[in-house]
Order: sequence, then structure tokens, then C-alpha cells
Amino acid sequence: MTIQVGEIVGYRYWRAIKTGNLFSLWRFSLWKPRVPMTGDINKHHLDFPGKFSEGIYAWNSLDNLLRDCWFPEYHISRWRSETDLLYGYDKFYIIVAGEVELWGEVDVHASGYRASYGYPRAFYENYFPRYQNRAQYLSILENVSKRYGVKII
Repeated sequence: MTIQVGEIVGYRYWRAIKTGNLFSLWRFSLWKPRVPMTGDINKHHLDFPGKFSEGIYAWNSLDNLLRDCWFPEYHISRWRSETDLLYGYDKFYIIVAGEVELWGEVDVHASGYRASYGYPRAFYENYFPRYQNRAQYLSILENVSKRYGVKII
């Protein structure tokens, strides 16, 4: 089902690097600060005819985000070693969980959404509580919060 809406709140993960830039988790697309992320929800994936791949994805409840724990738990176990951070593109990055505002055309699915527009609404400070270097994690999260004008809750 596709609907036109004003705003929906979804839940998702991002990658954040120490400079404060935010990226999509799987595609490494940069979410520009103070600019909505966009995606054409009617665009088909070239490698999978008939499958839609564009748009801003989010879970429809915090419970569904929490159920997606195979990903965070895998990376949390890696963060417990060495510096608690992962390396990507020669820069440190962390995984950030939070809320995203969605609007425009929105596909509603059983456990989530795919929307034309999205922008971070809030980041969760204690979503990943198990860090050896919590101060470094919070420092990156604060950089992201300031850069995007989004609160940490």
C-alpha cells in the first residue's frame, strides 16, 4: 500500500564517522546535514527486476529495530575488541540507532516503511550500552548530533 502523508516516525541504523557525517548503513550513501535524504520509491533495482530498492527505509516500531539485533550484536562483539570502533573508508565509524522522520510517498509494509523523503529526528545514546571506550563513542555521536541539528535521547 502506498500513501501520501505529512510525517511518519520510523526507526533505523546509520553509520557515523568521527567527523560527524552520517551514512546509510548498507549503501554508504551520505545523509547530508540539514538536507532531507531522498529516494524514488517507484524505482526498480536493476539486478532484481520487479523489486523496488530506492527510498528511505525504516522499521515501524522500536521493537522491530530491536529484533534486528543480529546486526548490532555481531558488531558489538567486534567493538569489544581493540578500539571499540570499526574501520571503513580509512576512517573510524560507529553504528548509530535512532528515529527518522519520513514523508512524501510512503510504502507501508508489515514491519516497516519505504519513503520518498527522510531526515533523522533523534539518536539513541544508550542503544548500544556495551562499549569499552564509551567516551569515544559518545564523542562521535555528539559530533553527528551537532552537525545534523538532531537531539540525542
